[in-house]
Amino acid sequence: MPISKIQPFLLGLIGNPVEHSRSPQIFSRFFSSEGYLHGQYSLFPLSEIKEITPLIHSHPDLIGFNVTIPFKSDIIPLLTHISPQAKAIGAVNTVKIERIDNQTQLYGHNTDYFGFEGSLNLLPQKPKQAIIIGTGGSSKAVSAVLTAHEIPFIYVSRSMGLTLPDQHFTETLLVNCTPVGMWPNIDASPLPSLTQFDSSCSLIDLVYNPEQTLIMQQCEKNGIFAMNGKLMLEIQAEKAWHIFKS
Repeated sequence: MPISKIQPFLLGLIGNPVEHSRSPQIFSRFFSSEGYLHGQYSLFPLSEIKEITPLIHSHPDLIGFNVTIPFKSDIIPLLTHISPQAKAIGAVNTVKIERIDNQTQLYGHNTDYFGFEGSLNLLPQKPKQAIIIGTGGSSKAVSAVLTAHEIPFIYVSRSMGLTLPDQHFTETLLVNCTPVGMWPNIDASPLPSLTQFDSSCSLIDLVYNPEQTLIMQQCEKNGIFAMNGKLMLEIQAEKAWHIFKS
């Protein structure tokens, strides 16, 4: 059911951490520009995913929420419905809530896919291959986009013991899907060095706060094109807003 422009409603973001998020500002802009004067967007830091159930029950005006690290896959078992695309990706970042006859229905979607695809399309040239840093929920949307664009990829992950091959890389896209380098830990980089990569390579860092992360600074010193996650954030948020208000 479409939301009303005259009735109060609440949207939010669940994850841990969420304090760095710029989603409240983005959605406030949507609300004001489209005349939803009683909309509110809040941040909900959760220690574990099971806390979402009492959160929903204690906020009867909550009509949907976005999902960030580390719950994009953990939320799936709690959903009553999931879009075919989100199911295929294996991660959800947008959940719409419908309350009918005292029953709560949770509809899961993935708008990260569109956000990353928009970023990929802005690269100076199409990469011949990609390296995905991290194996969390965001990496699943990234891998789905790369697959659709026929760009082969490998994973690098400290926690999974997946290390960078000892070779020289050309025309390779690096995608940082980890929170490494995110505020307030801005002096950290997901890769200790970029000496294996030449200037034909590129980087998309999904971190957007700070706007220039340490790995982006490393790229700049090596003549490697780099962009942050701001565009991805904007695109996925706009797609999520269309889902929430429809």
